[in-house]
Parts: sequence; C-alpha cells; structure tokens
Amino acid sequence: MRDTTRAAEQVQVEAIRRLEPGLRLRQALDLSESVRSLAVSRLREWHPERTDFELVELLLGRPAHHPASGNPPEMTGTQWQAVSRSGAS
Repeated sequence: MRDTTRAAEQVQVEAIRRLEPGLRLRQALDLSESVRSLAVSRLREWHPERTDFELVELLLGRPAHHPASGNPPEMTGTQWQAVSRSGAS
C-alpha cells in the first residue's frame, strides 16, 4: 500500500537529487540513526530485563565483541548513541 502518489514521490526524488552530496549523506545518516533508535526502543519494550549492551547485540543479531576477547568492550560510537537516544539511563 502506498501513502504517497507517484507525482509526489517524483517531487521528493527531484528535491533530494538537488541537495549537496554532504547534506544528502547527513540526512541518510540521521534517518538511519532514527531507525536504530526506534528499533532499540521496541527491543527494550520486549526485553526490559536486558542491559543496554544486550539490546545492541540483539539489534546487531550477533555478539558485539570479538569472540576471542572473552570480555565485551565498553559501548562507543553509534552503538551507544542508538541506546542513549532511545531513552536508556
């Protein structure tokens, strides 16, 4: 099901094409971050007993550390941003 007409979609596509490449990338990264944040929020609802790190692992679908290390590293970068922006304390 579509909620946007083809004509409106074409206007959106043309507007995006006119953007500077750096701004297009920034918008894509912002959208990606928003989706990650929503996903972590939903995972937190489904698994309230899980730690922030465990939620990130669920989101990734794999362990978030090198198996040989034995100890997971501290969360940094986008892993932490996704969790912290979704309301973790």
